[in-house]
Amino acid sequence: ELERIEPTERKTEKELYQNFKNDLPAILGGVFDVLVKAIKIQPTMEFKSHHRMADWASWGCAISEALGYSKEEFLNAYQDNIDRQTEMLLNENIVATAIITFMEDKTDWKGTPTELLGKLSGHAMLDNIDTREKYWPKGANILSRRLNELSTHLKQMGYLVTISTSGVERWIQIKKIVKPEPRQLSLDEGAGGTDGNIPPEDISF
Repeated sequence: ELERIEPTERKTEKELYQNFKNDLPAILGGVFDVLVKAIKIQPTMEFKSHHRMADWASWGCAISEALGYSKEEFLNAYQDNIDRQTEMLLNENIVATAIITFMEDKTDWKGTPTELLGKLSGHAMLDNIDTREKYWPKGANILSRRLNELSTHLKQMGYLVTISTSGVERWIQIKKIVKPEPRQLSLDEGAGGTDGNIPPEDISF
């Protein structure tokens, strides 16, 4: 959240543009300095595993080091942002909300989709969740589909959903698990990366 600007510190739009114009050469110079360092650092990085935005994360690590921060700081901030987005998504999803509240006093639950739908519908009433909403599953097969859609996000927040079939019966198991480590992207120990302090004379294309 931005801090309130005191009346004595406020400027007109004309003043802001003039200040920006005056500072633009220094701003661009700083951007290009960081970019040159990042270009030098980025090819040295190797990863054990990759996020779906692996290239972006790799460049983020390089830029972080070029700015004087560690790659771990960038990855932690990146993962924190992903976690916040996931939490917001789940909080706005009525099925996910029902599952999380249903599992509050449990570590493990297993049953059929029909049984789970009945349990969730009961919890929905207690939590003032409107089961008349279009997204709320009206049948067990729809619930299974909703869980498949949410399984990755739920796992990220510490709930492992497994759907299996035994004979003609389908089963759903929900387990509370330890949330994944903050850094999904991990660098090989000792492989790649620098301390970001590259002397200007050593920078070349």
